[in-house]
Amino acid sequence: MADEPFITYEMADGTDIYGEFQFVTDLAFFDDRSDDIRLTKRTYQLVSEEEILLVSPYGHREDDDDEDD
Repeated sequence: MADEPFITYEMADGTDIYGEFQFVTDLAFFDDRSDDIRLTKRTYQLVSEEEILLVSPYGHREDDDDEDD
């Protein structure tokens, strides 16, 4: 598991960042600003991880060699 948390920054008023992005992961995106910007910082941490298998809804195909029997 990752030790570092995942951090996002969103506009505090809910608008898209520069009309395009819901969130960004780096404050450098705002380096060219001319005014104050109020952001919401969200920190995510992985709680658990496991591998799962979703079986094909179509079943498994038999090899073409088996059809000759």
